Amino acid sequence: MNDGIFKPLPELTFDEEKHYYRVSGKFIRSVSHYLKPITTQVYGEIDEAVLKAAADRGKAVHFAIELFANYGAIEIAPELQGYFSAFLDWYNKYNPKILASEYRTYHPIYWYAGTLDIIAEIGGKIILIDTKCTAELKGFLASIQDAAYAEAVKQHGIQIDGISALHLKRDGTYTYEQYNQKEAFSMFLNCMTVQNYLNRSVKK
Repeated sequence: MNDGIFKPLPELTFDEEKHYYRVSGKFIRSVSHYLKPITTQVYGEIDEAVLKAAADRGKAVHFAIELFANYGAIEIAPELQGYFSAFLDWYNKYNPKILASEYRTYHPIYWYAGTLDIIAEIGGKIILIDTKCTAELKGFLASIQDAAYAEAVKQHGIQIDGISALHLKRDGTYTYEQYNQKEAFSMFLNCMTVQNYLNRSVKK
């Protein structure tokens, strides 16, 4: 869903197979690329099969949320019903107006791109929401990712009032956390500095 101001950016394209973003044909690195120093530290010791299963689960739940946001449809595999039930409980409590889901954006100055989960109006404020289906919520990582997306969206004339993470759990419960956007974006810039240094070192 792209409600009014959240229109697709035609110059931004995404190669699903290679997971590459491009702006007007020029390669642009993703937010996840710049978070590698942290994600490697957090998830590096977890078996790859477990990570793939978690990624597939998250993708399926995200797709179900997107269908619900766009069409009001409820379609979810039985084994994932708990995660979607948690989302519906959150939805009914906070009564969000979903303005965009699976929305691609990029930062034209810092030069990075990514796809955010949800932007919604809640209580008169525009909130960016990262949905997670992991066993444990790594809030500091979610906050950095959210802040990067929020700052990118702002570069296209859209003010984001807050960033948050919605942790959906298998048992049908959820946690909802909000973060300090300014502090988290500062951390993202630090990640960019580290990763850019590593990129240059590899090329030498």
